[in-house]
Amino acid sequence: MARKDVGEPRDSAARSEVTRHPQLRVFLSHTWELRSYPPERSFVAAARDAVLRAGHAVGDSTPAATNALAEADVYIGLIAHQFNKRAAGWPGVSYAREFEAATNLGLSRLVFFVHDDARSMHLVRQSAEDHTRQTPFLLRLVEEFDLTTVSIGSPAELEIALYQALTELAIRRPSTIQPSGNSGFSSDVGNRPRQGPFKNAQAALWLNNHAIDLSNQGRWTEALQPAEQAVGLYRLLAETQGPKVYTELAQSLSNLSNVLAALSHQSGALASVEESVEMYRRLCEQSAAFLPGLAGALTNLGLRVSALHKHDLALLIMQDAIQILRELPADSWQAHGCDLAAALNNLSVELRLIGSNGVDAAAEAAAIYRRLAAADPSTFEARLARTLVNFSIAARESNQLVSARQAGEEAVTIWRRLASQDAAVRPDLARALSR
Repeated sequence: MARKDVGEPRDSAARSEVTRHPQLRVFLSHTWELRSYPPERSFVAAARDAVLRAGHAVGDSTPAATNALAEADVYIGLIAHQFNKRAAGWPGVSYAREFEAATNLGLSRLVFFVHDDARSMHLVRQSAEDHTRQTPFLLRLVEEFDLTTVSIGSPAELEIALYQALTELAIRRPSTIQPSGNSGFSSDVGNRPRQGPFKNAQAALWLNNHAIDLSNQGRWTEALQPAEQAVGLYRLLAETQGPKVYTELAQSLSNLSNVLAALSHQSGALASVEESVEMYRRLCEQSAAFLPGLAGALTNLGLRVSALHKHDLALLIMQDAIQILRELPADSWQAHGCDLAAALNNLSVELRLIGSNGVDAAAEAAAIYRRLAAADPSTFEARLARTLVNFSIAARESNQLVSARQAGEEAVTIWRRLASQDAAVRPDLARALSR
C-alpha cells in the first residue's frame, strides 16, 4: 500500500505527482435513517466529511440522482442490516437501483456495512416484508468477489475508513483509474484477505435473519433453505475462527431446529438443538454471559423432547432452563424476563400433559407478560393473551372456575382490540372465544 511511504523523505517530484491527482466525484448512496442517526452526528455527515477532507466532491440521492451518479467516479454505499427500501431524499429511487446503476457504469464501488449492534441503529425498525424483499440484494453485496466491503460501528469509524479508502484510490489513479471516471476504476482497495470471512459472516447473518422472518410469517418450507445455509456458513467460519463464532452457530442451530420441528422433521430438529445446547455449555465454561443462550437452547430442547412424547425428560430439561433464568442477575430481568415467561408457559403445558397442575407456572408467566406489556404493548400484549388462554385452561382443569373465566375474558378483550387493528390475529380471537 502507498501508506507505507508515510513519514519517509520524498522529493519534490513525488510530492508534485500526488498533488496532480484529479478530484474524484463521489456519490453517496444511503437511506433516510443514516442521514439522521446518530442525532449528534449522522453516518452520512461523517461520510461527507471524509470525502471533503480527502479533497474530493460529494453528492448523494436527490431527484437528479441518476445524472449525478452518471457523472460520478466512485460509488459509496452506506448500508445498515435494517434499512428502509427507499433511497434518501427521493422516494422514486431504490437503494438497490443505485447500486445496479453504479455497477453498470463501471464505477469503483465501496460498501460500508453498519454493524447490527451499532447504538444508533437501535432506533430503526424494519418490517418483515421489507427484510424479505431486500435480503437477496444484501446477499448479492456480500457474494460479489470484486466488491470492496468494510464493516463499521460508528460515524467516527466510517470517516476514518472512508478517508483511507479514498486516499488509496487517489494514489492509485494514474495506473488504475481513467480520467472519465466511468469504466477504469479498480475496486482493489482495503484489506482483501479479511473479506472472505467477513462476507461469509454477513451472508450467514442475513440468511439466518431471513429464515427467522419467514418463520414468523408461517412460511416454514421457504425458511428451511436459508436456515440450513446459515448453519453451513457458520460451520465454515468456525473451522477458521473457532470460538469467536460459536454463539452465532449455536443460535443458527436453534433456529434451524425450530424450522425442522415445524415441518415435522423431529429427529433433525432434535439433533440440531442438542448440538446448540452442547455448544452453549462449552461457551458457559468461559463466561456466564452465555447462560441466557443456554437457557433458551434448553427450552427448545425440552420442546423437541416433548414432541417425541418423552414428557418426564422434557419436564426436567425445562426446569433446568427456568432455574438458569431465575438465577440471572436482577438487572438482566428486563432483557430476559420474556424468556422466563415463555419457559414458564411451556412448563405449564408440559405439566398438564403428564396430568399435573400447571396453574402456578401459567400464572407466573402471565404476571411477567403483564408487566412487560405495560411497558411495550405492541410486542407483548399478544403473548399475554396467549398465556392467559393457557392459564384459563389450566385453571379450569384444576376446578378453579372463577379464575379460569376471568383469564379467558381478559384474553378475549385483548384479542378483540388487536383484531380491530390487525385482521391477521382474528384466528387467535376465534380460538380464545372457543375456550
